[in-house]
Amino acid sequence: MIFDRSWYNRAGVERVMSFCTEEQARKFLQVVPAVEKAIIKSGVILIEYWLEVSQDEQTRRLKARLQDGPRAGNFHP
Repeated sequence: MIFDRSWYNRAGVERVMSFCTEEQARKFLQVVPAVEKAIIKSGVILIEYWLEVSQDEQTRRLKARLQDGPRAGNFHP
């Protein structure tokens, strides 16, 4: 089973871009450990890889997002 980064978007991107409330983000962060424990208890071996993106790449992605109307959403730096 592979979760792409969107599994954790509620905790980061959605909150930063105002796609969810602080309360929704907080509830998500409370639930995630229980969901991951349930996956593990069902016999799945869960391995999490945290991949980092350089500051330059983050800047490039943010600038691209600001140029793309639909992706820009409610984001206002």
